[in-house]
Amino acid sequence: MIFLLFYALSISLCLAAGAACPPSLTGTTIGPNLPFMLFGSDNVSEITLKEATCVFLSVKSKSGLDLSKVTLTVLDLNGQCTSVGVSALSDVKKYCFPQTATKVFFDMGGLFDGMHPTTPAWRTVIFLFVAKASLTGPCENGNIVDLNDSESKHTWASSSCPAFLLAPSACSKISFFGHSGVPEQTEVSVFTVQNGVRALDDTFLFSFTSETDPKFLHEEDFLRNAIMITSNSTEWQKVIQSTFGPDYGFDENGLLCTLEQEVYGDLKNQVVSSNPYGVEEFKYKVLIGSSLLNLTQPVFHFAIDKYDDKCINLTVVISFINGTKTLNTNPHDSLTLKGAIRYFNIEFSRTNEPGCTYANVKMVWNATLPCMEGPGAEIEADLPFMMWASDNISSITFKEPFCVTTANYFYHYPDISKILLSAPGDGACEVESAYCMECSDGNFLNTYCFHDSATQLYIDNFDVFDEYKDDVAALRTTIFLFTSKKEYRGTFFCVVHKATVTGHTETETAGRRCFVFT
Repeated sequence: MIFLLFYALSISLCLAAGAACPPSLTGTTIGPNLPFMLFGSDNVSEITLKEATCVFLSVKSKSGLDLSKVTLTVLDLNGQCTSVGVSALSDVKKYCFPQTATKVFFDMGGLFDGMHPTTPAWRTVIFLFVAKASLTGPCENGNIVDLNDSESKHTWASSSCPAFLLAPSACSKISFFGHSGVPEQTEVSVFTVQNGVRALDDTFLFSFTSETDPKFLHEEDFLRNAIMITSNSTEWQKVIQSTFGPDYGFDENGLLCTLEQEVYGDLKNQVVSSNPYGVEEFKYKVLIGSSLLNLTQPVFHFAIDKYDDKCINLTVVISFINGTKTLNTNPHDSLTLKGAIRYFNIEFSRTNEPGCTYANVKMVWNATLPCMEGPGAEIEADLPFMMWASDNISSITFKEPFCVTTANYFYHYPDISKILLSAPGDGACEVESAYCMECSDGNFLNTYCFHDSATQLYIDNFDVFDEYKDDVAALRTTIFLFTSKKEYRGTFFCVVHKATVTGHTETETAGRRCFVFT
């Protein structure tokens, strides 16, 4: 297991006889605006500070680098120098340069000599520089998210305290899992943190609100070493759940990163983007989930940002169910994939042409499906309303937008992944697998809200209960609970599973309206 170590910086005065102030170093001189990041390998010798600044140092464990060689020298308004050494600590700390500091000089002690951008250790040291004025309140010690393992971590932020996610790795895969907890009227935006040496024309990745399609960011992977997450809310709130798969799918010899996404229903605004500060190639694989395979086929639409063919090799390889394959080489602007697709790969690499080392590509893709209606009764229902998944119902019409909560016995059978729920509206159809509803948050009780224009639901269970028609237990393993979307958005609503609540009664919910599944 790979751990992410954070280091505090300890101060010692430069008292050595004849020590130069400032030191004579070779490298790049920069003066970027805050916040910004640097790799230890960036060969920066001097930074001009424009305001009071604090720094965080993130280092990948087991990198084999001797950080005792690293020295930072701070020059103040009076021409005095202070050296800053690196001391290893086990928790997140900050070091703030003196208020009078004007410049910082970097001496990496030859730590990266003999290495090059494709060396795995090239990006294992990250310096993050932020404004000291921003480190107040909940942000006093910095809102730095430790992405050192595969454990899921919630990210919190406010308008005055953005979150910074750091991943010091050659294959810096950051995974996001859902945003269903974002409060109403809150907008969350995600940006690439600028590198102090190589500025980007556009750092924006994406944004979302509580109204954004709930399947946006469904197990989405990004290749970034440092990102910033902002919120427009003054309240300190959970804005996203994230995790880090350190070097997952990383081919050390070829510097190839493998990412994967599986489609269980329609998906909106999935982002594929190369790391603008990395040199790795990537293969992004999209699989058609077993619940859709041979039942229905998504249509995939891509919007591709402008890029230079001279610098980038971009190939989309489509593999069909019958075993045939087709290739789309260097597509531009837009691309549509359709047919009996089993999976497709998006393959990216940079050419060796001059000026192409950090060329970048970004695309956004959607998966749409037709509405699926099976045999059965067509009914109208008032909310709240419940049914067994095995009930012979093919269509339900409600009077208002709705949400559905799926409750399933842990050792469930039959295979509910084959059950598709479809909601038409706005000229399209929103399709979701019962399995995906159940497990998208890693729980066996989960609520999914269809879009605001949806008041009708089609159900197709593809006869999965036919072989269990005489097994009452099997027919009662899955419940669909339908509730008002308006009510679900409010604070006076909850759903709980009896198995997770001991002695739970409605009077104990402090006025909240709760549904208990048994």
